Amino acid sequence: MTQTQARRITYQGNAALAGALAQMLREEGVRVDLRPAEGGEERDQTSMAEAATVALFVWGTQIAVTAAVDKFRKRFPGAGGSVTIEGDDGDD
Repeated sequence: MTQTQARRITYQGNAALAGALAQMLREEGVRVDLRPAEGGEERDQTSMAEAATVALFVWGTQIAVTAAVDKFRKRFPGAGGSVTIEGDDGDD
């Protein structure tokens, strides 16, 4: 049986895409609490694009979380920034 677990995902990249990541997680049945990570948001002065570091606290199965993050990376290759699933040991 696959268990629901609490995890933290850290996203660094275009602030507008943090919401897209949260939506993809929700579509996979994962509960999401989205908030700026410690240190807040940064502005990329060279392109004037808003860059952010965002912490997503999620509750769901490892399979659902991984599926959503993989979908996000495929939909926004290169522009999707960096997504790190903390404690991702693949045990689920």
